[in-house]
Amino acid sequence: MGPRLINVDLALYKYFAVRERYKIDLRGEAFNFANRPDFNNPATNASLPTFGTITSTLVNPLPRNIQLSLRLSF
Repeated sequence: MGPRLINVDLALYKYFAVRERYKIDLRGEAFNFANRPDFNNPATNASLPTFGTITSTLVNPLPRNIQLSLRLSF
């Protein structure tokens, strides 16, 4: 059993009332915000000197993804 996968997502929202009729929605979202590497399982062959050590990361880790949006409602 290896280390667990940790993924940190972050979202920030702000609503602005310009007038009674107009509203602005500002939104920012970040997926995998910490951009932390995910490690493979440790070596399990007890006859090797690398037993129990982790020597690599996952081949296809999740990239950091950031998006911003602005919406005007009327």
